[in-house]
Amino acid sequence: MSSTTATWLVTGSSRGLGIEMVIQLLYSPSNVVIATARNPSRATSLIALRAQNKTRLHILQLDVTDQASIQQCASGS
Repeated sequence: MSSTTATWLVTGSSRGLGIEMVIQLLYSPSNVVIATARNPSRATSLIALRAQNKTRLHILQLDVTDQASIQQCASGS
């Protein structure tokens, strides 16, 4: 039986419901999570999770109210 990988995009993942969603998604080894935050360098909980999940957790900067930030995030920068 083969496992299917699911990729999730979680916005606002530096705290609250966002970080909890990331934590829950990472419980499944078949999930890859793209977590976004306005200021990723200050998202200490995400940074700690990435240390434990280097290949399955990717952190990107995203401010959903800023069109340039949206375009930069969509390009994977």
